[in-house]
Amino acid sequence: QEALSVNMFGGFSMTYAGRKIAFARSSNTKFIQLLQLLLLHAGDGISKKELIAMLYGWDEGVNPNKNLNNVIYRLKKQLISAGLPEEDYVLLDNGMCCWNSSFPVETDVVLFTEYAAAAGNHVGEERLRTLEKAERLYTGELLPEFSTELWVIEENLKLKNLYEQIVEDLG
Repeated sequence: QEALSVNMFGGFSMTYAGRKIAFARSSNTKFIQLLQLLLLHAGDGISKKELIAMLYGWDEGVNPNKNLNNVIYRLKKQLISAGLPEEDYVLLDNGMCCWNSSFPVETDVVLFTEYAAAAGNHVGEERLRTLEKAERLYTGELLPEFSTELWVIEENLKLKNLYEQIVEDLG
């Protein structure tokens, strides 16, 4: 089965079935940020309330629910136009938004945190090998093109601290 490979460390890129996924030049940054947030929280999902706060902040001139629904609709259209299968990629359920696809998704950030967590369950050489796998995945700061967004700053700080701990443990 084909997989979607997503890189967020050092820049944002996606490949599916060996092809790079590219979006139209006129792409709205809100739909890209929505995509990134959904992929970062692919396992548990993210609350609609959190998404609205991260994407729109406290801008009183917007209708957050309507805007989020429009961005979700544009995201689906852009993904299909970019070459992904026609599916409903965003699942809304009980106030939670989740990434939803029939194919597996591999995200460098998610793998990095999974390896870091798994290292705590091992000792000796197995622990070192798991830490090395995590260390190799960290290839730069998270989403540098969105480095001024508060949610990116917060997530980047957590990941950078985790990376520093991994390097210290390997040392």
